[in-house]
Amino acid sequence: MRTGRNSQWIVSIAALLVATDAGRCPPVVAQAPPTIVRQIDHVMILTRERDRLVRLLVDTLQLPMVWGQPGSAFTATTGIALGDINLELVPREDAVDARLTSLALQPVRLATVCDELAARGLVLREPAICAQEPGPRRWTVVGFRHAFEGANYFLIQYLAFDMDVRRAQFAAALQDRQGGPLGLRRVREFRLVYRPDQLAAAELSWRRLLGPPAPAREHYFALGSGPGIVLSAADSNAATLVVEVESLSHAAVTARALGLLHAAFPDSLVLDRKRFGGLHLILVNR
Repeated sequence: MRTGRNSQWIVSIAALLVATDAGRCPPVVAQAPPTIVRQIDHVMILTRERDRLVRLLVDTLQLPMVWGQPGSAFTATTGIALGDINLELVPREDAVDARLTSLALQPVRLATVCDELAARGLVLREPAICAQEPGPRRWTVVGFRHAFEGANYFLIQYLAFDMDVRRAQFAAALQDRQGGPLGLRRVREFRLVYRPDQLAAAELSWRRLLGPPAPAREHYFALGSGPGIVLSAADSNAATLVVEVESLSHAAVTARALGLLHAAFPDSLVLDRKRFGGLHLILVNR
């Protein structure tokens, strides 16, 4: 009996050792770094045609104006809502075409963002608290050096209001207007162009900031509920906004009637860059 009991113990221990053998030397799984970017907050566009673009976007296309309204004390730039992000038009007389000058990203958690950026090898600029105008409006900006297209990148946290609530309010305002005559809804993608010899290094920089790109699509980085970022290679350095519309066929008829259409394809419309001061806009079905 003692021998039988000992045999059972030996068998049980052997089975336990076999079952837990993998547990003794578990495979090393790299832990994903924390997500530090919630989504794109606004895109800053440098243009010498700010006033004309404001009239086109606000008066003709009926996009809600976020800041810089007539009579406002703050007139250095103009903010216009485009569903899930804002466009900030920055006037500059010597600008040849409308072009990306800065990309403002909303952080997940502002308190840790400086350490997290530094840990990823992204060079920080000095964090600063900036005043938009005399009064209660304030924001915190954390800038960093990133990629190669010459634009400025920063994370911004507004302190006077909830950024998600404000974004939803202006998205609802656009919805109430049925997206204006083109039926605009939201920005689906923000496309950035790099020289072919810079694309690999640019993607590495974006990986450091955002983590790996989406597995099902090359050079595509998903960003929360806002537009994704797409990298591509070309000789120009133009950035493109891909905007969803309620009906592509309706948008085509209206854009053509307004003299805004450059080219029509079965799955997209390309708006005339000259009418938008050089800004690249592509419309796709919602």
